[in-house]
Amino acid sequence: RRRTARQLTAKLIDAPEFRCTTTSSTEDLPHELAEMIRLHQARWNAAGERGSFASERFRDFIFDAASDFFKRDRLRLVSLYHRDTLIAAGLQMIAANRALAVYSIGVDMTKPELNPGNLLNMETVQHAYE
Repeated sequence: RRRTARQLTAKLIDAPEFRCTTTSSTEDLPHELAEMIRLHQARWNAAGERGSFASERFRDFIFDAASDFFKRDRLRLVSLYHRDTLIAAGLQMIAANRALAVYSIGVDMTKPELNPGNLLNMETVQHAYE
């Protein structure tokens, strides 16, 4: 498993076709959060489930909470792209002690050969160690 983790980390760092971004402005937050939710819902809907964000009321709550957390520097929304196509995104909360908690992720399940979920996890671990 360690070898696989190293290979995935190298793929993120060395492969020019992969790009990772974090939301940097309140203006970008709604669109980027909507994209994470879109990936999350697509995965669960394909499995015959409603998904965490099926309720409009809950989605509104998450958008409001994310905005509040972002303004207080307590939110990290990371997006992973392969050749300019979003393949994974994660909504992460930052505690007062700076501990990082992954709240929700969305992964493009049509690209299993890219290991988007594992790549996103490796990016998160790498960020936590920096």
